[in-house]
Amino acid sequence: MITLYGFGSRFGVEDLSPFVLKVDAFMRMADIPFQVRGSFANLRTAPKGKLPYIVDNGKTISDSAFIIRYLTEHYAADIDRHLTDEQRACARMVMRTLDESLYWCLVHSRWIRDDSWQIVKPAFFSKMPFPICYIAPVIARRNIRKALYLQGTGRHSDDCG
Repeated sequence: MITLYGFGSRFGVEDLSPFVLKVDAFMRMADIPFQVRGSFANLRTAPKGKLPYIVDNGKTISDSAFIIRYLTEHYAADIDRHLTDEQRACARMVMRTLDESLYWCLVHSRWIRDDSWQIVKPAFFSKMPFPICYIAPVIARRNIRKALYLQGTGRHSDDCG
């Protein structure tokens, strides 16, 4: 059976990562049996240092796009088979937009906005040992702020200015 590795349930959703949720939804829609292992500790075993990844019969595949391609090829799981070429292209465009643009808006809303940060901080860091639970959030938020700035989203204000 395939094992999907993610962060685990928080904020009323099955996983913190939209990419883990994407793979989860794909496997459900394709009727591929799988089990989920959700834990922050999965980052330590993640081959590319990010989640999700799957293990299928001893083979490890990382990155949601590569996972979906693997599942499509190895399990004949083409959930888009009923679409025309034009519709497939449109679906791909929407997926890439969600992956590449709206993801950064989610990151900004979770990690930069002070009102959301008050919820996100304990969800990610409260179970860490002292003094790491006080140091790690500061470092993580600083690194994410820098990544958002380099990506471009972090150069804007909340009022789109």
